[in-house]
Amino acid sequence: MTIQELKKLKLNKKLILSLVSLIIIVILSIALSINSVFNKKFEQYIIRNNENEISNIIDSIRSKYVNGEWELSSIQQIGEDAISNGIFVDLYDKDSNLVWGDNDL
Repeated sequence: MTIQELKKLKLNKKLILSLVSLIIIVILSIALSINSVFNKKFEQYIIRNNENEISNIIDSIRSKYVNGEWELSSIQQIGEDAISNGIFVDLYDKDSNLVWGDNDL
């Protein structure tokens, strides 16, 4: 092999190594960008889902106040369902007296 052939071979190896390195950097950049966007969207989804669930619990509890009285058996079921979803509920009357709480279980 001549010196020119060796230089050409080294140049080809350098070129291939540079291209492979560039491809790896591009792939890693894309992966990190996608992961970042996915995590942000997932966090927003979880927050929105929790807000909706809490809103539904509040609406359910409000519907159990009939004729100035709380339907405590229904409130307890709503509270137990909420606790099973990781949401702890305490219900107070207008005078700040505890009507129902998770320690009532």
